Amino acid sequence: MQESNCFSCHAFNGKLIAPSFAEIAKRYPLDVQHIQQLARKIRAGTAGAWGTATMPSHPEISETQAQEIVQWILYEGSNTALQIYTGTEGTIRLKLPEGASPHGLFLLTATYVDHGTKSDHTHRARGSAQATLILK
Repeated sequence: MQESNCFSCHAFNGKLIAPSFAEIAKRYPLDVQHIQQLARKIRAGTAGAWGTATMPSHPEISETQAQEIVQWILYEGSNTALQIYTGTEGTIRLKLPEGASPHGLFLLTATYVDHGTKSDHTHRARGSAQATLILK
């Protein structure tokens, strides 16, 4: 998903051009039928499923990769405690899960993958960093 353009149109929790992964997970329960159906939509593209937005086809994504993407979306998208943000700047609002202790920690992970160069899309710069916020 990081190597494709999924996060250009989809946010994890909020709406961009297309529905959020949380909205998709709410509409489609995690089962084999929905995994196969949505994987076909990723590869072939779709229009009208969520209003007027059109999702372009992604034939470069294999059937196996598309099914893995759908599984991640449907599993993680239904996790209300998980927050995923994209972009290089902005504000992250941390919220304690319902019933959580006020003493604990948040683990923030930031990752980066670029699109390579015009002449070589296979060699991509990658980076990752983590920060731990301790609640007292």
